Amino acid sequence: MKNNIHSISTIEGVGSSYEKMFKKKGISLSEDLIILKPSTLKKRFKDKVEIQKKLKGFITQASFLEVTKDKQLAEVFQKSGLQGLAELYSRSPQKLVDIVEQGKKKGLIKVSLTLENAFNIQKRAIETKFTTVFFGTLKDKNNNPVPNAAIYINNRETVTDKNGKFFISRIEYGKHKVFIDVKGFNQVLLTKDFQLNRKVSNTIILTKGDRKINRKNSNTVNPGDQFKTLKVAIEDVNIDDQYYITKLYKNGNIGLRSIQQKQTDNCIYTNKVKVLPTFFKAKDIQLKNTFKWDGNKFVKLSKTFSELRLLTKRNKI
Repeated sequence: MKNNIHSISTIEGVGSSYEKMFKKKGISLSEDLIILKPSTLKKRFKDKVEIQKKLKGFITQASFLEVTKDKQLAEVFQKSGLQGLAELYSRSPQKLVDIVEQGKKKGLIKVSLTLENAFNIQKRAIETKFTTVFFGTLKDKNNNPVPNAAIYINNRETVTDKNGKFFISRIEYGKHKVFIDVKGFNQVLLTKDFQLNRKVSNTIILTKGDRKINRKNSNTVNPGDQFKTLKVAIEDVNIDDQYYITKLYKNGNIGLRSIQQKQTDNCIYTNKVKVLPTFFKAKDIQLKNTFKWDGNKFVKLSKTFSELRLLTKRNKI
């Protein structure tokens, strides 16, 4: 298990001299650019005009890095002119694929982006935009940081870095249990209430000992935390089931993925379907379109893919 935070030097354009400037202002991680308000960052760098001019791009790149988990992808998306997560998930998946191909030609990235990975990036972007972030520091009673501590929220997990820092994004609003485990300290189980402010900060003090807690008591599941894909036949599709197009096969068949997600056994199940093009109107067969099964054919919906995803998340279908 690895920690999921990045040094500020991970951001393209932040060399050794800029890194020193950032650290002097209390910013050592790219995630700090997400946590702090843009107005706060501008105030901190009011005496550094050259950094002020680049702050917006650095912040955008940090948010893309959190969603893609890939430095080169984050750089390519930011340099393409995408201004933030809203633009990242509102573009068609094919557009993201095209952006990466253009970046590949410019030597900014070595690998291509598949349509399926583009969909997954957009899914995480939506979840990041409309969920909350939990971050902070673990310390002992002497105010020393506690590194390599495992932190679990639902099916999400991370470890603290050498400074005891942690960062977990895409947490659904509401009350969730947090479980902390590190050798030499008592295990901790606490309940946090994650509200709409999108950012929850905590300094958590651990006490030395070997007290154990049953982790089964800490399990809660959020939509989107863990996915398992099930392939189904067209005859298994129910009336009013909603899908979006994920793939167009060379033989004319169409790949679909369900909008609705069902939660059982601590997993979120999302269905995949491959159907004949005869179930669609030819003009509707585009990757960005979404459909509802009426029992005989797929009927195009007026709402966009991203709007349906947001609706699904809010209603927890």
